[in-house]
Amino acid sequence: MQRSDAAVYPGRMSDLHQIANARDFIEQLKSGQMQRVEVGACDLGQHGGEEFGPARWGHVRMTGTKLVGLTIRQLQADRWMARGVLLNGTRFTKAELRGVNISNSQAMAVQWPHAVIQRCRFVETPLTNANLSRALIT
Repeated sequence: MQRSDAAVYPGRMSDLHQIANARDFIEQLKSGQMQRVEVGACDLGQHGGEEFGPARWGHVRMTGTKLVGLTIRQLQADRWMARGVLLNGTRFTKAELRGVNISNSQAMAVQWPHAVIQRCRFVETPLTNANLSRALIT
């Protein structure tokens, strides 16, 4: 009797729903829920003026996604992993980020003034000119 990979590696995210284009990603944002999702190289640049939310993200992995100028009200993210993501100018009016790992990304001029950031890592991702004025970082 063989055990599945999920039983052996419970933290592994091999059964994620794949999103490969901006249209599907926008639909997920509008629904307010993203659970067990992998987002590929989507460019949301043309949607920079739109506002989404409230949103809940759980077990979300992004690679090469461009979230430039994206605004989300009340984001709750648990286990959001981003690599090579452009977050320049993103605005989360209120955010709870837990277990977030953002690496090799750009995060210039982000507006996360009321964020609660717990157990998060920003590796080779400078938060240049970031507005974290009332953020609680633990």
